[in-house]
Amino acid sequence: MTYKTCKTCGKDKPPTAFYKNGSMADGHLNVCKECHKERMRQYMHFDALDVGREIYEVILAHLARIGIPAQSGKQIKPGDCPIVAYGCVRVAVLTSRLIDGHYRWGLRSIDRASKADVVVLVCDGPDQTFHVFDTNSKVLIRNTGKRKVSLSFTPGVNPPQFAPSTERGQRLTDDVMEAHKDAWHLLARAQLRTVRANADTYGDLALSAAAFAGSAAKGGL
Repeated sequence: MTYKTCKTCGKDKPPTAFYKNGSMADGHLNVCKECHKERMRQYMHFDALDVGREIYEVILAHLARIGIPAQSGKQIKPGDCPIVAYGCVRVAVLTSRLIDGHYRWGLRSIDRASKADVVVLVCDGPDQTFHVFDTNSKVLIRNTGKRKVSLSFTPGVNPPQFAPSTERGQRLTDDVMEAHKDAWHLLARAQLRTVRANADTYGDLALSAAAFAGSAAKGGL
């Protein structure tokens, strides 16, 4: 029987000890089921206990400092996005710790982002950083139009921006993350889209607001 070495624990195990994955050369993940489950437990524990009010308050305070009014989405509608910025821009916040050299954002968090206008990826590593993406970014959506089920980022490793498979969309690389670091002006662009979408309902008021949001987006709030 052919054995495979787990990249996490370093043990040689049979193929049945690894989850199947069609994107891998041998059809299986490089991490064994046991280590994969432990890793997921760590992510779920972090998501359940550490992410929440503290991170949201940091982002709300930062938005206030740069002149973007925002408040907790739960104050507006329970179960909605955690932050709602001026102009009804819904902001989803997805957080990950640096584990084994990688940041990963899982399925539950991406599902929450599907209702958002803007997604903030928080890297809770040596330095806490915020990376802002439009919810329709190729980073979050496959080329087929479906939302990705997970995201991963490995600092210091720069693979091609676009995966060999035409379905997987854009990868998170150092260059992409740097370009989107503190890209809060995307909130103004999202506001512009929202206002334009309601132009028929609110008429001249919406068009005036659209003009203001457009100038804010160009200025990079």
